[in-house]
Amino acid sequence: AWSEAERLDPLVVSVRYRTPALVAYNHGVSLLLNKRLTDAMDQWEEALRWQPDFIEAHYALGMGYVAAGNPLPAVAHFRHAQHWAPDWGKAYEGLGLAHFESHNYGLAREAWLRAEALLPGEASVQAYLGLLAVEEGNYQHAVDYSRQALELQSTLAAAHFNLGLALFRKGEERACWDPLHTAWKLDPSLAAAPFLLGVVKSHQGHWSSAATLWTKALQQNPPDNQHMWLRFNIDVAL
Repeated sequence: AWSEAERLDPLVVSVRYRTPALVAYNHGVSLLLNKRLTDAMDQWEEALRWQPDFIEAHYALGMGYVAAGNPLPAVAHFRHAQHWAPDWGKAYEGLGLAHFESHNYGLAREAWLRAEALLPGEASVQAYLGLLAVEEGNYQHAVDYSRQALELQSTLAAAHFNLGLALFRKGEERACWDPLHTAWKLDPSLAAAPFLLGVVKSHQGHWSSAATLWTKALQQNPPDNQHMWLRFNIDVAL
Protein backbone atom coordinates (compact mmCIF):
# COMPACT_ATOMS: atom_id res chain seq x y z
CA ALA A 1 0.00 0.00 0.00
CA TRP A 2 1.15 3.53 -0.74
CA SER A 3 1.54 6.17 1.91
CA GLU A 4 -0.49 9.36 1.69
CA ALA A 5 2.65 11.28 0.68
CA GLU A 6 3.30 8.89 -2.20
CA ARG A 7 -0.25 9.25 -3.49
CA LEU A 8 0.15 13.02 -3.50
CA ASP A 9 3.50 13.05 -5.28
CA PRO A 10 3.46 11.40 -8.73
CA LEU A 11 7.23 11.86 -9.02
CA VAL A 12 7.74 9.70 -5.95
CA VAL A 13 5.32 7.16 -7.37
CA SER A 14 7.05 7.13 -10.76
CA VAL A 15 10.28 5.66 -9.47
CA ARG A 16 8.37 2.53 -8.52
CA TYR A 17 7.29 1.80 -12.08
CA ARG A 18 8.95 -0.93 -14.07
CA THR A 19 11.42 0.19 -16.72
CA PRO A 20 9.39 -0.94 -19.78
CA ALA A 21 6.48 1.23 -18.70
CA LEU A 22 8.73 4.25 -18.24
CA VAL A 23 10.37 3.69 -21.61
CA ALA A 24 6.99 3.54 -23.36
CA TYR A 25 5.66 6.57 -21.47
CA ASN A 26 8.73 8.69 -22.22
CA HIS A 27 8.63 7.62 -25.88
CA GLY A 28 5.02 8.81 -25.97
CA VAL A 29 6.02 12.19 -24.57
CA SER A 30 8.70 12.52 -27.27
CA LEU A 31 6.17 11.67 -29.97
CA LEU A 32 3.74 14.23 -28.59
CA LEU A 33 6.42 16.92 -28.74
CA ASN A 34 6.74 16.06 -32.43
CA LYS A 35 2.95 16.48 -32.86
CA ARG A 36 2.31 12.74 -33.31
CA LEU A 37 -0.60 12.42 -30.90
CA THR A 38 -1.97 9.09 -32.14
CA ASP A 39 1.43 7.42 -31.94
CA ALA A 40 2.01 8.95 -28.51
CA MET A 41 -1.28 7.53 -27.25
CA ASP A 42 -0.28 4.09 -28.53
CA GLN A 43 2.85 4.29 -26.41
CA TRP A 44 0.91 5.35 -23.31
CA GLU A 45 -1.43 2.41 -23.84
CA GLU A 46 1.67 0.20 -23.97
CA ALA A 47 2.90 1.74 -20.72
CA LEU A 48 -0.39 0.80 -19.07
CA ARG A 49 -0.14 -2.76 -20.32
CA TRP A 50 3.11 -2.98 -18.37
CA GLN A 51 1.91 -0.98 -15.37
CA PRO A 52 -1.87 -0.49 -14.98
CA ASP A 53 -1.44 1.94 -12.07
CA PHE A 54 0.77 4.36 -14.02
CA ILE A 55 -1.22 7.48 -13.18
CA GLU A 56 0.71 9.82 -15.49
CA ALA A 57 -0.03 7.51 -18.44
CA HIS A 58 -3.73 7.52 -17.57
CA TYR A 59 -3.64 11.32 -17.35
CA ALA A 60 -1.76 11.65 -20.64
CA LEU A 61 -4.21 9.35 -22.41
CA GLY A 62 -7.13 11.25 -20.95
CA MET A 63 -5.79 14.54 -22.25
CA GLY A 64 -5.04 12.88 -25.59
CA TYR A 65 -8.61 11.70 -25.96
CA VAL A 66 -9.90 15.17 -25.06
CA ALA A 67 -7.61 16.70 -27.70
CA ALA A 68 -8.90 14.16 -30.22
CA GLY A 69 -12.50 15.17 -29.48
CA ASN A 70 -13.38 11.91 -27.74
CA PRO A 71 -14.06 12.77 -24.09
CA LEU A 72 -15.83 9.54 -23.05
CA PRO A 73 -12.69 7.34 -22.83
CA ALA A 74 -10.92 10.34 -21.33
CA VAL A 75 -13.31 10.23 -18.38
CA ALA A 76 -12.45 6.56 -17.85
CA HIS A 77 -8.71 7.22 -17.78
CA PHE A 78 -9.01 10.14 -15.36
CA ARG A 79 -11.15 7.97 -13.09
CA HIS A 80 -8.51 5.23 -13.24
CA ALA A 81 -5.92 7.78 -12.14
CA GLN A 82 -8.18 8.82 -9.26
CA HIS A 83 -8.56 5.17 -8.23
CA TRP A 84 -4.81 4.72 -7.93
CA ALA A 85 -4.11 8.19 -6.49
CA PRO A 86 -7.32 9.56 -4.90
CA ASP A 87 -5.78 12.89 -3.88
CA TRP A 88 -3.91 13.68 -7.11
CA GLY A 89 -5.41 16.99 -8.17
CA LYS A 90 -4.38 16.77 -11.83
CA ALA A 91 -6.70 13.80 -12.30
CA TYR A 92 -9.65 15.94 -11.16
CA GLU A 93 -8.50 18.81 -13.36
CA GLY A 94 -8.45 16.53 -16.39
CA LEU A 95 -11.76 14.93 -15.45
CA GLY A 96 -13.37 18.36 -15.31
CA LEU A 97 -12.12 19.12 -18.81
CA ALA A 98 -13.48 15.82 -20.17
CA HIS A 99 -16.89 16.51 -18.61
CA PHE A 100 -16.82 20.07 -19.95
CA GLU A 101 -16.15 18.82 -23.47
CA SER A 102 -19.09 16.43 -23.01
CA HIS A 103 -21.27 19.42 -21.96
CA ASN A 104 -21.73 17.92 -18.50
CA TYR A 105 -21.16 21.24 -16.79
CA GLY A 106 -22.33 20.21 -13.35
CA LEU A 107 -19.86 17.32 -13.25
CA ALA A 108 -17.15 19.61 -14.66
CA ARG A 109 -17.71 22.09 -11.85
CA GLU A 110 -17.63 19.34 -9.23
CA ALA A 111 -14.32 18.01 -10.56
CA TRP A 112 -12.69 21.43 -10.89
CA LEU A 113 -13.76 22.53 -7.42
CA ARG A 114 -12.17 19.34 -6.08
CA ALA A 115 -9.04 20.13 -8.10
CA GLU A 116 -9.05 23.66 -6.69
CA ALA A 117 -9.06 22.24 -3.16
CA LEU A 118 -6.22 19.80 -3.95
CA LEU A 119 -4.16 22.24 -6.03
CA PRO A 120 -4.31 25.60 -4.23
CA GLY A 121 -2.57 28.24 -6.27
CA GLU A 122 -2.90 26.34 -9.58
CA ALA A 123 -3.62 28.93 -12.27
CA SER A 124 -4.98 26.43 -14.80
CA VAL A 125 -7.77 25.35 -12.43
CA GLN A 126 -8.88 28.96 -11.99
CA ALA A 127 -8.78 29.39 -15.77
CA TYR A 128 -10.97 26.31 -16.27
CA LEU A 129 -13.49 27.60 -13.74
CA GLY A 130 -13.50 30.88 -15.65
CA LEU A 131 -14.16 29.01 -18.88
CA LEU A 132 -17.08 27.21 -17.26
CA ALA A 133 -18.50 30.48 -15.97
CA VAL A 134 -18.37 31.97 -19.48
CA GLU A 135 -20.16 28.94 -20.91
CA GLU A 136 -22.91 29.22 -18.28
CA GLY A 137 -23.32 32.96 -18.81
CA ASN A 138 -21.90 33.96 -15.41
CA TYR A 139 -19.66 36.58 -16.95
CA GLN A 140 -18.66 38.43 -13.79
CA HIS A 141 -17.63 35.14 -12.16
CA ALA A 142 -15.65 34.40 -15.31
CA VAL A 143 -13.87 37.74 -15.01
CA ASP A 144 -13.07 37.07 -11.35
CA TYR A 145 -11.74 33.55 -11.95
CA SER A 146 -9.68 34.70 -14.93
CA ARG A 147 -8.10 37.53 -12.98
CA GLN A 148 -7.30 35.14 -10.13
CA ALA A 149 -5.61 32.84 -12.65
CA LEU A 150 -3.56 35.73 -14.04
CA GLU A 151 -2.45 36.76 -10.57
CA LEU A 152 -1.01 33.25 -10.23
CA GLN A 153 0.39 33.00 -13.78
CA SER A 154 0.45 36.17 -15.84
CA THR A 155 1.51 34.37 -19.04
CA LEU A 156 -1.43 31.93 -19.17
CA ALA A 157 -2.97 32.56 -22.58
CA ALA A 158 -6.20 30.73 -21.75
CA ALA A 159 -6.87 33.01 -18.78
CA HIS A 160 -6.29 36.14 -20.89
CA PHE A 161 -8.65 34.76 -23.52
CA ASN A 162 -11.34 33.83 -20.99
CA LEU A 163 -11.11 37.31 -19.49
CA GLY A 164 -11.45 38.92 -22.91
CA LEU A 165 -14.32 36.66 -23.90
CA ALA A 166 -16.20 37.34 -20.66
CA LEU A 167 -15.77 41.09 -21.08
CA PHE A 168 -16.89 40.80 -24.73
CA ARG A 169 -20.01 38.91 -23.66
CA LYS A 170 -20.69 41.61 -21.05
CA GLY A 171 -20.61 44.19 -23.85
CA GLU A 172 -17.37 45.76 -22.63
CA GLU A 173 -15.65 45.75 -26.00
CA ARG A 174 -13.08 48.41 -25.13
CA ALA A 175 -11.97 46.43 -22.08
CA CYS A 176 -11.86 43.09 -23.91
CA TRP A 177 -9.32 44.20 -26.52
CA ASP A 178 -6.14 44.01 -24.41
CA PRO A 179 -6.71 40.56 -22.88
CA LEU A 180 -7.72 39.08 -26.24
CA HIS A 181 -4.70 40.61 -27.95
CA THR A 182 -2.41 39.38 -25.15
CA ALA A 183 -3.86 35.87 -25.43
CA TRP A 184 -3.16 35.86 -29.17
CA LYS A 185 0.37 37.16 -28.62
CA LEU A 186 1.08 34.44 -26.05
CA ASP A 187 -0.50 31.70 -28.19
CA PRO A 188 -0.56 32.57 -31.91
CA SER A 189 -2.44 29.33 -32.63
CA LEU A 190 -5.46 30.58 -30.67
CA ALA A 191 -7.65 31.36 -33.69
CA ALA A 192 -10.63 32.49 -31.64
CA ALA A 193 -8.68 35.51 -30.34
CA PRO A 194 -8.13 37.27 -33.70
CA PHE A 195 -11.66 36.29 -34.72
CA LEU A 196 -13.17 38.10 -31.72
CA LEU A 197 -10.81 41.03 -32.23
CA GLY A 198 -12.14 41.20 -35.77
CA VAL A 199 -15.69 41.25 -34.47
CA VAL A 200 -14.81 44.18 -32.21
CA LYS A 201 -13.30 46.04 -35.17
CA SER A 202 -16.38 45.31 -37.29
CA HIS A 203 -18.62 46.75 -34.57
CA GLN A 204 -16.50 49.90 -34.74
CA GLY A 205 -16.98 50.08 -38.49
CA HIS A 206 -13.33 49.24 -39.24
CA TRP A 207 -14.08 46.56 -41.81
CA SER A 208 -10.65 46.42 -43.39
CA SER A 209 -9.01 45.75 -40.01
CA ALA A 210 -11.72 43.20 -39.23
CA ALA A 211 -11.07 41.38 -42.49
CA THR A 212 -7.33 41.26 -41.77
CA LEU A 213 -7.93 39.78 -38.34
CA TRP A 214 -10.44 37.22 -39.63
CA THR A 215 -7.99 36.19 -42.34
CA LYS A 216 -5.34 35.58 -39.68
CA ALA A 217 -7.88 33.51 -37.72
CA LEU A 218 -8.53 31.39 -40.80
CA GLN A 219 -4.82 30.85 -41.32
CA GLN A 220 -4.71 29.23 -37.88
CA ASN A 221 -7.99 27.33 -38.32
CA PRO A 222 -8.66 26.64 -42.04
CA PRO A 223 -12.33 26.59 -42.98
CA ASP A 224 -14.26 23.35 -43.28
CA ASN A 225 -17.99 22.74 -43.23
CA GLN A 226 -18.15 23.87 -39.58
CA HIS A 227 -16.21 27.06 -40.16
CA MET A 228 -17.83 28.47 -43.29
CA TRP A 229 -19.56 31.08 -41.12
CA LEU A 230 -16.12 32.56 -40.53
CA ARG A 231 -15.42 32.67 -44.26
CA PHE A 232 -18.82 34.33 -44.74
CA ASN A 233 -17.89 37.07 -42.27
CA ILE A 234 -14.67 37.75 -44.18
CA ASP A 235 -16.49 37.86 -47.52
CA VAL A 236 -19.02 40.33 -46.11
CA ALA A 237 -16.25 42.49 -44.67
CA LEU A 238 -14.42 42.59 -47.98
